[in-house]
Parts: sequence; C-alpha cells; structure tokens
Amino acid sequence: MTPTTAKTTPSQANTLVKLYLESAPAEIAAEAIAQLCDWH
Repeated sequence: MTPTTAKTTPSQANTLVKLYLESAPAEIAAEAIAQLCDWH
C-alpha cells in the first residue's frame, strides 16, 4: 500500500487554520455520549 501525500499550499493551510480556529465546537447529544461511554 502506497501512502498518499497531500500537497498543501500555504494559502490552503491558512484557510484550514482559520476554519479550525473560528469554528464553533460540535455539540454531541446526551444519547450519543451515553452510547460512546457504554461501548464495552
């Protein structure tokens, strides 16, 4: 299997950083949290 390399330009990286820093955190429903915590 050959690893894939992404060629990201500085402009693309800046856009991704802005999106990451300026976005609101995701909200997870209580039911989903309960399922994740009870996966054993």
